[in-house]
Amino acid sequence: MAMKIEKYVVILVSQNGDKTHLKMSVNRGDKTAEIRLAEASQTDNSVLYVFGNEITKQALKQAKYDYKVSVCANSDINLLLVVGGKAYAGGTGRTPKIKSLMELAEEYEAREKSHEIEAKIEAENELMKKPMEGKIQSEKLAENQQQSSGQNEQIFEQENEEKEKENFQDSFLKNSTKLSCVEGLNAGDNLLNFEEENTSLSWAEKAEKIMAQAEGEKAKNQAFAEEKQEESKVFAFDNIRFDGSNFYLSVKPQLDEIFVCYPEEDTLNNLVPNSRWVRINTSDGYYVVGLVLDGDSVSYICYGVPSTDRCAPPQEIADFAVWLSLGGNDGRGYWLIYQDALTGKCLK
Repeated sequence: MAMKIEKYVVILVSQNGDKTHLKMSVNRGDKTAEIRLAEASQTDNSVLYVFGNEITKQALKQAKYDYKVSVCANSDINLLLVVGGKAYAGGTGRTPKIKSLMELAEEYEAREKSHEIEAKIEAENELMKKPMEGKIQSEKLAENQQQSSGQNEQIFEQENEEKEKENFQDSFLKNSTKLSCVEGLNAGDNLLNFEEENTSLSWAEKAEKIMAQAEGEKAKNQAFAEEKQEESKVFAFDNIRFDGSNFYLSVKPQLDEIFVCYPEEDTLNNLVPNSRWVRINTSDGYYVVGLVLDGDSVSYICYGVPSTDRCAPPQEIADFAVWLSLGGNDGRGYWLIYQDALTGKCLK
């Protein structure tokens, strides 16, 4: 049976709100994770801590972005990235508290330091034992010389054999420590980025293309589900598809990257309750992408173009567009499209 590969885009947030991100592919079967850092997110003295059932520490190198680390986790995995004195925290579940992860990292470092000190003391004690052992060995040899040479040789061989056995056992116990299994890795695939591939399109063309792709994927996968074929296939990270049950989850990796790469649109964040928005600049203006939430769940995916109440919406989206006023006397606002997060259908 093939091992399931889980892939994530993890958003890391600092205490002052700065963001970065990394991409992580987890193979829980062989307890490894492949991690690709965002550009310019590490220096030669940066460190990444991975928190699962155990803690793994990975020192980062300047201009190196791809790593393979050991990971043992039955559920969510949390990460702490320390870059130039600034700490970023994130995870595969809810965003963890930076302070809690920093405390766990400090306890981990204290344990590792304690182990180093204990190993050094043991090594020094071994060196101090050797002169005394040599003296005892000489005294025993002198006593044995009073007996016949045959008997002396037999006793000396037995003592040496027992001593070698004791030394081997001591050495084995001292060196049987738990390994962290930190290894190098080959680069992973990048996420598909709709914005980078469609910079030459107008806002209306982009909105139409997004909706056409969503409807096409929905129809294709509904037929796929009805025929009940390939039900055992693992979720493909580089070939995201909509299975007819939750449209938002099928496009979540692209949306996560958009919300990391583009600035927030604070006007809409403050105007629309329980929502998040980003602004995407184009050669002929800009448009916005937003998420409307119900608690922690996403209810609607939204796309908007700035306009005034005297202007009609673009013809391509006229059947779906809803007017949202900014509340000023100048009549400014947005024509918005609301897309149901579960079904992918645009509301009329």
